[in-house]
Amino acid sequence: MYQLNFVRRHRWIYLRFTLLGLAIVWFFFALQLIFVLKKFQPEFAVVPSLLGFCIGVLLASVVALREEVKQRNLLFRAVADFAQEFTYFRRIDGHYEYVSPACKQLTGFAPAAFYQQPNFMDQLIHPDDREPWKKHVHRMHTEGLPEVLRIRILNSQGEVRWISHLCSDVSDDRGKVIGVRSTNLDVTEQVLYEQRLQRLADYDPLTDLPNRRMLIQTIEELVHDGENVHKFAVLFLDLDHFKHLNDTHGHTFGDELLIALAARLREYRTGEIMVSRFGGDEFVIVVPNIESVVDAAKCAKEILKQLEHPFAIRNQRFFITGSIGVSLCPHDSNQPEELIKNADVAMYRAKLDGRATIGFYSRDLVQNAADFLDIETRLRDALDKNDLRLHYQPRIRLSDGMMVGVEALARWQNGDEWISPARFIPVAEESGLIDRLTEQLLRQAAIQSLRWPNLHISFNLSGRQILRRDLCDWIHGIIRQVGASPDQFELEVTEGILMNAKQDAATHLNTFKQMGYRVALDDFGTGFSSLSYLRDLPFDVIKLDGSFVRGMHDNAKDGAIVRAVATLCREAGMELVAEGIETEQQLATVSALGVGEGQGYLLARPMPASDLDELVRQGKLITTL
Repeated sequence: MYQLNFVRRHRWIYLRFTLLGLAIVWFFFALQLIFVLKKFQPEFAVVPSLLGFCIGVLLASVVALREEVKQRNLLFRAVADFAQEFTYFRRIDGHYEYVSPACKQLTGFAPAAFYQQPNFMDQLIHPDDREPWKKHVHRMHTEGLPEVLRIRILNSQGEVRWISHLCSDVSDDRGKVIGVRSTNLDVTEQVLYEQRLQRLADYDPLTDLPNRRMLIQTIEELVHDGENVHKFAVLFLDLDHFKHLNDTHGHTFGDELLIALAARLREYRTGEIMVSRFGGDEFVIVVPNIESVVDAAKCAKEILKQLEHPFAIRNQRFFITGSIGVSLCPHDSNQPEELIKNADVAMYRAKLDGRATIGFYSRDLVQNAADFLDIETRLRDALDKNDLRLHYQPRIRLSDGMMVGVEALARWQNGDEWISPARFIPVAEESGLIDRLTEQLLRQAAIQSLRWPNLHISFNLSGRQILRRDLCDWIHGIIRQVGASPDQFELEVTEGILMNAKQDAATHLNTFKQMGYRVALDDFGTGFSSLSYLRDLPFDVIKLDGSFVRGMHDNAKDGAIVRAVATLCREAGMELVAEGIETEQQLATVSALGVGEGQGYLLARPMPASDLDELVRQGKLITTL
């Protein structure tokens, strides 16, 4: 600690105040000689002289100490005011005793703002950093040990500045905390530089996409997210013949193309997926929440579609293609490096195949994905050629065996192979081909309905189509264009559709009713809240699911439910149709329970339009029951 040498530094102060003290004491001693003592005796001067000397020394010490304090304050301010660091001393009550002029440069506020308002520093803290600022408590009661905090502040112009906040408590001689001292350094440039370095470590400098390091980290986080097992896909994209493009137009041109491609991929499903540049013309895409190979195939196809549009580079239009390999977590692996390697292998498999642009790593997934893509490719070709046809299954009135309607069923014969609707309808829905398929088949039904004026034709609507706002106008337009009558058509929806989009279905079904169509509920009893559907929606026909028909003989509950539904439909003015009648016993049971109409292989199998034409031509509208 700094020690003051009074004798050496302030000798003149001691001399002056010693003489002053002697003068004061001798003055009073002289008055005493004149008015009190009768004669002067030398021994009486000793005590006044010592007293005067002591008084002078004491006065000199006080003045010297005050001078020292003043000099110290001047020296502190000379140093602190000159420093570029923003320093302050704040009392426990929040009032500032000292604020250095450097606060103006850092915060935009002059020291007066701090002096006028206690705890003014709290108001400058960035909103996102206020919690750590409140928690750091300035290291109170820690024997003066400093604390360093890196936080953001908002200056007077609203600009964000990063500061390194160094603080500790200050105590008096008795150990009582009296305030906080702090030094604040502007480290904005340092932080920005560190952030740039971090971005260089995590992002590709050419495309600004996440690099291999960040890719691995992202996959690790997805895999090891607590105890949850996440399902996601890793897609490895490689451009075709990119080396040839580089050799022809130069590497700078190739870089520009990669930058343009990166920008396009970055816009695809922004925030949902991670697109990274793995190296060269290779990109790896991580897609969370992939549950099946079909979902992965769909995503891969969407990414390849991003390549279909031409790229404009240096006023030239270029087309590029690519191949994608897919691996799934956890099915193929749960190790980041292995997932990427598997996807890479699958990509090369697709390239070597020559016929596919998407490859899957797992053998069992390869078959499923290949089947999906094969069906989609062949279905597109079949729609282009108008190869799909309708078969019609009669619906019979059980009281007299009269055929009162038919259900239109899609059939597809590809060469010698009959492809089941259970295979191609889901593919049509997933691939977006369902609208083309519906339009072609509905047009067929409308044309053929002109030959069967006495039959109702039931036609199924897809769950995806229910979400179309123009569904009613679209369906009505197809039928009216052919010249068919809306009242001859019965549009069916399933309970599954109602469970997912009841409001949309209600709107469309009411509109269809106003247009003159009949509406039917198919697969009744397989979903939930079935009675509310009957109450809220304008159904003309309820088609009882075949599972009830098959279970009635052995399960009394099924029989009771069918009897109750039959009564309900009869009193509500709706027709009830029992589907899936395949035995004489089932036919007798549904008839006894009051079901009005039936449909199933026992009554009549689905048939081509030509066979139904023959039945109508011969007048055979009654079957043998």
